[in-house]
Amino acid sequence: MGANGSTGGRVRFGLRWRITLPFVVVTLGLVVVVGAVVLRGWTETAEDRFLRQLADSGQQTADAMVRAEADLLAAERLLANTAGVAEAVEAADAEALRALVLPAAVNVDLDVAAVLEGTGVSLVAVRRLPDAPAGSYETVRGEAFYRDWPFVREMLEGGQAERRTGLGQVLVGGVPQQVLFVARPLLGGREEVVGAVLVGEYLQDLAPRLARDAAANVSLYALPTGQLLASTLEPESPEALALAEADIGAALFPPEDAPPVRNLTAAGSPYREVLLPWTARQGADLLGVVGVSLLDTVPASATQALAREEILLPALGFALASLSLIVLVGLLVAWDVTGPILALARALEGGDPEETVTLVRERRADEVGLLARAMERWLQRRRGESPAAGGGWLLRDGEPTAATHTDGLRHRATVLCVAFEIPQPGEDPLVAQAAAEALQEAVASLQAALARHEGHLGAVDGVRAKAYFGIFPRPLPAPVGALQGAHAALDLLERLVALNERRRARGKASVGVKAALATGPVVVAGIGEKGPLHCLVVGSTVELAERLLTMAQRLEAGVLLAESTYSGLAGARRQFEFGRTWVVPPTAGHGEMHVYEARARRERLVEPTTEELVL
Repeated sequence: MGANGSTGGRVRFGLRWRITLPFVVVTLGLVVVVGAVVLRGWTETAEDRFLRQLADSGQQTADAMVRAEADLLAAERLLANTAGVAEAVEAADAEALRALVLPAAVNVDLDVAAVLEGTGVSLVAVRRLPDAPAGSYETVRGEAFYRDWPFVREMLEGGQAERRTGLGQVLVGGVPQQVLFVARPLLGGREEVVGAVLVGEYLQDLAPRLARDAAANVSLYALPTGQLLASTLEPESPEALALAEADIGAALFPPEDAPPVRNLTAAGSPYREVLLPWTARQGADLLGVVGVSLLDTVPASATQALAREEILLPALGFALASLSLIVLVGLLVAWDVTGPILALARALEGGDPEETVTLVRERRADEVGLLARAMERWLQRRRGESPAAGGGWLLRDGEPTAATHTDGLRHRATVLCVAFEIPQPGEDPLVAQAAAEALQEAVASLQAALARHEGHLGAVDGVRAKAYFGIFPRPLPAPVGALQGAHAALDLLERLVALNERRRARGKASVGVKAALATGPVVVAGIGEKGPLHCLVVGSTVELAERLLTMAQRLEAGVLLAESTYSGLAGARRQFEFGRTWVVPPTAGHGEMHVYEARARRERLVEPTTEELVL
């Protein structure tokens, strides 16, 4: 025997492994990739994650700073383009400017707005009072400190209509406030600079705004001193957070694009702060240094990488579990595909393939079922073309051919085996006569049922008899023979019920019966000359029907159907009422199969005649 039970040679690389190995290769690739990603995540320390989060907060702060500058630019354009502002500056009309600037500042909720004449002295300035109700502004004029600010001086003296951004300190309600300003020069009728418009936001308001966007604490530092201008932290004193000269240099010129990080303490809690340059106008104006800080919650022990065994063991377990699952799925899929193919191969080599081919065809609606159907057609053609082994007669289209010896032809038929239960004859002549009469009446009922459903009575041996469907008087498809046989068996039960009523009316004992049906290949052979016809039906299907008959007698079941007959009924099963089901272990010539009990008919295949209705 070859591999897989085959005598046709050994399979070197079977379909099961051809199907399974791609699953294994793909799984190994996925395990390597996923393992690398997981390993990278596991080996990353808490320190690395904290620093990455800190850097992300710094980037978000820079983006928020750009948005704040854009808001000031929009307010500056609104004031500078308000009709009458430039004319009022040329005319040095402070009251007209106040009437124009104050409503605009209130509408956009500006912190600070100022209009300067060409010398840098304010014609009018409005400032929102901190912590006061909305719309509470103070108005002042004649302030000369603006011209001392470098960005204002460069704008007025440069003679170019170019915006500037800078920091300045103003007094609001007698309290100094650090302000971020956006300034724009105003041009007169001859395109010369006649003044400027400044709008600004208090740093004490800007810092919390940036902190909300970055989800971190934000501190703003001045250049070149490193003095703290505003912060969302609560230090003991501004000097405690001031930047050292080395910190300023590292912030403005970070090594290899890695922003510096420093440790600090505020309100008794440890923080780590990343330092970034504070720029405006897309980096053209350097304003100071921005510090973005997070509470340092990383313990010292967490800065160490995970131990090797804590990484490798979970990764190895994950890989093995994934590989095992994929291999199992692959083997199940492969078995589902190759199992029926191997069954077909063994059946062909075993010399009795019809039953296996039929079962595979009926159970599979895929390519394997298509193969089984093709094999079934090939076997049917082969049976029709097989020559006689000698000079005997063969059954063809229901008619015997001329022959003188015993020869055979293979068919798919349904075999019905019955066993009658009659009184034991014993030695008493009267009892023997009653038993013979009961058997004669029972056989007559069997013959009537067979005649009704095109069955052929093969042999009667005492209380046992055999009948065949799908062979005589003409060959029929196996499902047709299975349907005729099932109806005939249950018809026999019904006739015996009527017979027993008549016998009891005559004071006679009842007659019982057990029956079994099997569908499959048989060999039909003739004995002697073709007339009179003497035939012999043999094969594993006949043996299976006899075996099931014995099982029916032991289980007290009326009619038992082999799995092949039950499958042959297919859509006609609704015509019957089924009962119990058993699983029969494999024997020589037959694998494990189910056996079904048929109890009654819901429909009749052939309606009874008038005479039968009268009886």
